[in-house]
Amino acid sequence: MKYLLVLFLLFAGVPSGQARAVQSQPIAPPSVAQMATKAKAENAKTRSQDVPMFTNDNLPTGPGGISVIGPSSEGNAAGGAIGREESIKANQDVAKLRYQLAQAREELQLHQGELSVLQQRLGQKNLQYYPDPYKTAMQEFTRSDIEKLTNDIGQKRDQVAADQRTVQELEGAVQSAETQSGWMQEAGSGANGAPSEPPIAAKLGTAAYWQARLDAAKNQLSLAQEKTDLAKNQLDLLKTQQIQTLNPNLQAELTGAISSKQDEISSDESSIRQAQTEVRAAQEMLLKLSKAKQ
Repeated sequence: MKYLLVLFLLFAGVPSGQARAVQSQPIAPPSVAQMATKAKAENAKTRSQDVPMFTNDNLPTGPGGISVIGPSSEGNAAGGAIGREESIKANQDVAKLRYQLAQAREELQLHQGELSVLQQRLGQKNLQYYPDPYKTAMQEFTRSDIEKLTNDIGQKRDQVAADQRTVQELEGAVQSAETQSGWMQEAGSGANGAPSEPPIAAKLGTAAYWQARLDAAKNQLSLAQEKTDLAKNQLDLLKTQQIQTLNPNLQAELTGAISSKQDEISSDESSIRQAQTEVRAAQEMLLKLSKAKQ
């Protein structure tokens, strides 16, 4: 009876509209942010249970410990060193080929000039040859001279053809080597990209280094001597033409050509002296190194 009285008093004190509002008010569902936060917490809890966490204190160091996928740092360093060495060697090979190509082109130009001189001499001697036996004694040149010049011209043409093949082969080799190595022209290269000096791979100051210097100097000396001989022969032809011509304008042109050729000969003779100096210097260094080993 007492409980019924209490309930009656409670309901009697609350308006009927408020009681219906309390009874009919729905419960709000959790928001998307709340659900995401809850899922993240549950995932973190799951990962912490399944995946071990390593620190400096519990990091495994034995054979069954953590393995590293890919090459180690030592392997990367060794691979980088090998790559640099291969790149240096490739660039040295390209520089050597380009130097050889420059030398081959110079020899081709030289031999073409020599061929031109021989052909001009043959033309002069043909003009001075007379088939009349009574005039043979008056000839400066005999038929045997002409035959010898003809043979020399044939041999020189063969030499020029061989030079042209060498140049073509070296051009192909240079292009292939440059493509493979990604070679770029360096500051010490000439106008055509060729090294101004012969590239030497041997260590500086060694016997191999000085032997390479000696071989290069001898080659330069030989080329300089051939160029000087060619220029002198060309000078003789110019002087002969100047004597034979009666045209004053042509004589004036020949006078200028003779002066230029004389300057060229002086420059070539200077190159000979320089090459001779380099040959002696290399020979002296090789002699010193040989005595030091004894």
